[in-house]
Amino acid sequence: HDTRRGRAAQPVMGVRGWPAQLGVAASLGVLLAMGWYFWAKLASKDGDLQAIREQKNAQLQTYHDAWVSFERAGLRGIVELHDFGNGVGVRLSPHNNASHDEPQTSGTRGAVPNSTLLFSFPGSLAVDLLSASGPLAQQLKQDITSGRITPLTACLGLFLAERRADEASPLAAFWRAVPDRQWHKENGIFSIPDYEFNLTAFGTTMEHWKTQAVEATNAAWTYLSEQPAFQEPHLSIDEVRWAYMLVHSHGIGHGNARRGGVVVEPAFMAPVLFMRPTPEERDAVRILWNDTTSRYEVYANEDTKPGEELYAHSPLLSDASLLAYRGLWYPSRHRMQVTLNLTDTLNRPNISSATVEAMRRHGCIDDSNQLSFWIKMIDKKQKIPPVLLSCMRLLAVADTPNKYGVLERKNWFGAWPITRHINQQNEAQAAQTAKALLDVLFDQLMSVNVEIREKLGKKTTGDIPSMQVRMAEVEMLVSLITSMKDLEAIASNQVMYEAYHVMMLEEWKKKHGTHTPHPSLTTAADASADHTNATDTTGGGEGSVLGDAKAEAVKNNGVDLAKSS
Repeated sequence: HDTRRGRAAQPVMGVRGWPAQLGVAASLGVLLAMGWYFWAKLASKDGDLQAIREQKNAQLQTYHDAWVSFERAGLRGIVELHDFGNGVGVRLSPHNNASHDEPQTSGTRGAVPNSTLLFSFPGSLAVDLLSASGPLAQQLKQDITSGRITPLTACLGLFLAERRADEASPLAAFWRAVPDRQWHKENGIFSIPDYEFNLTAFGTTMEHWKTQAVEATNAAWTYLSEQPAFQEPHLSIDEVRWAYMLVHSHGIGHGNARRGGVVVEPAFMAPVLFMRPTPEERDAVRILWNDTTSRYEVYANEDTKPGEELYAHSPLLSDASLLAYRGLWYPSRHRMQVTLNLTDTLNRPNISSATVEAMRRHGCIDDSNQLSFWIKMIDKKQKIPPVLLSCMRLLAVADTPNKYGVLERKNWFGAWPITRHINQQNEAQAAQTAKALLDVLFDQLMSVNVEIREKLGKKTTGDIPSMQVRMAEVEMLVSLITSMKDLEAIASNQVMYEAYHVMMLEEWKKKHGTHTPHPSLTTAADASADHTNATDTTGGGEGSVLGDAKAEAVKNNGVDLAKSS
C-alpha cells in the first residue's frame, strides 16, 4: 500500500497497488515466488495449513539462498530481500547504515533522495547481449546484425545456455527459485488450447498473442537447435516455451534511460526479478548500465524511506499479460490497452494538416493513424485517460483553420497530456467522437459472442481462464463508453455544463489552492480540465464527478435530468 499518494491501504499481491485475490491461495497468504507465481503445490485440496506453511518456509529459504549467492557474486548496495507477508520483494534496508561499498546520501529521517544509487551488480547476474561473451554470444550478435534472428531469440538462447550451466555459475541458486520447465504446460498462454484462446481473445489486448508465441518459440527452437551449445542434451520445444514465459513475465526493457552500448531488449536480470512489478514508471527504480565498471546500477526514482519496498517497471502489466505469462488474474483491479483507429476520422474533408501533424507529434496517432493508451479500473471505478480526452479535443478542432496556432500560442499543450477545455461545443464533440471510436471496439468484442456460446457454451469461465480477461476488458470498455456518454450529455446542456465547470474549479482550488500551478491552467475552464482527466468516473455516473455534476445541476437549477439527458 502507498499512503503517500493517498491510495487506500490494502494488500499487494504481486503488483504495486494491484492486489490479486486468488481464491484460497491468496487468502492463506501463500502467493509465493517473488510475489508473482503461486507455483508451490498445495498439500491437499482441503488446505493442509501446516504443509502449506512448511512449503512456504522452504520456498522462502530458497529465495534467501539465491539472494546470498548474488551477494557472493558481487551484488552490493543498501537493499535486502524481505517477506512482506503477501509476497517476497526487495526493500531499502531499514538500518540503512551503508555497510556496502555503494555511495549513500542521508535524507530526512533516514530517507534516501531521488536518484540515489541503491544497489549494483555485475553482468554475470544478468542475461543480456551487452554483458554476454563467448562463442554463443558472438554468434547471436552476428545473426542479429544480419537479420537472421530477433533480439528475443538471442535472449532466449542466452537464457537457456545459462540454465544449462554447471553449479559454479553465479545464477545456479537462482534457477532453484524459479518454476520448473513443465510449469508452462498447466499455466499461462501455452496451457490454453489454440481454438479456445484465439476465440476468447478476439478483440482483446491479447488477440494475437498465442499465434505470436507459437511462431516465436518455433523459430527460436529451430535456430537454437542448430547451435553447438544445445546439442547435448538436445534442446526441446518445452525448454524454449518455458524460457519464453519467464522472459516475457520478468524481462526488463531499458528504453532511452540506458547508458552505454546498444539497447538490446529484453534483458533478464536475476536480482531485479525479486522485485515486484508496477506498471507506473514513477513508482519504479531506474536501471542503467555503467560501461566503466561493467555493472548494472539501480537508482531510486523517488525519495525512499528505510524499509520501503522497491519496484521494477513493467509497462505492459495488465490482466492479459498476467494471465498469459504468469497464470494469474485480477478479480477487482484491471488494466488494459486500448487502440483506436482514427484513419476514417482523419480522412474527413478540410482537416488541418498542421493539427494532424500536432496529433502525430503528441502521440495521438502513430504511422498507422492509431491511438493507443491504457485504461484501468479499481473496485469498479475508472479514470478517464488524459491522453484520450486531450487527443479528442485536438481532433475536434482539426477542421478549423488556424485553430492549432491559437492553441499553441496560448500554451494549451504546456502540460500535455493534461489539457484544458477549449469550449463547450468542443468538449461535446470530443466526447462524441471518443464514444463513437470506442463503440467500434465494443462491437468487435461482441461480434464473436454467438460463436463463443455455440462452441464453448458448456464450459465455465473457470474452465477457460482467458474468459476472465475478456470479461474484465468488456467491463472496462463499457465503463469508459458510459463516461464519454455522460460527458457528452453534460457538455450538450448549458446548465449541467456550467455546474460541472464550477465543480471542477472548486475541486481544483481545494486540491491545489488558489495559485495556478501551470501556465496552461489559467482560467476557470483551464483549472477544471486537469481534474476532469484525473477524477474517477464510473458507469452510470454513481459516485463520479460526471454524476455529481448532474446532481449539482438539478439541486441548483431545478433541471429535469431525464429530459436534458
